[in-house]
Amino acid sequence: ISGGSGGKITEQYVDSTHMTIGKMRFDLKNALMDNNSRVLVNYDRSAVGQYGGGHWSPVGSYSEKEDAFLVLDVAKYKYPPVWIPSERLFDGMATTDDCGMWNYPDGQDALSQEERNAHTPKNYASTLEKLGCQPELRGYIIVTRS
Repeated sequence: ISGGSGGKITEQYVDSTHMTIGKMRFDLKNALMDNNSRVLVNYDRSAVGQYGGGHWSPVGSYSEKEDAFLVLDVAKYKYPPVWIPSERLFDGMATTDDCGMWNYPDGQDALSQEERNAHTPKNYASTLEKLGCQPELRGYIIVTRS
């Protein structure tokens, strides 16, 4: 949808010192009302009461009455769609991804099989280093086709 196709991609980092829940709610609600737009959120699962860490999911709807967003999880075998209150979703997005930017694809090619399955703190640390990870704020993306 980017570049030559005439679409637009808007990315918004969620930093609680520079952004409000109201701004997030406004952006997501407006995008959800536009038939040509789609919303993806990057949030920390543990901040919204789920098991795990960072995760990307599409958002399907907003409930004014509940002030909650319907997160349509891409890992539906593990997490069915769930209504997440705006404040909790904001808190989940207002976190830092330890590897938000990395040296792709060279960093991934440098990993050993053990590091690809980094299940220990030692493996995790060496994996982040070899990937060339840089911390980055989480947030959301709005994709709009023309």
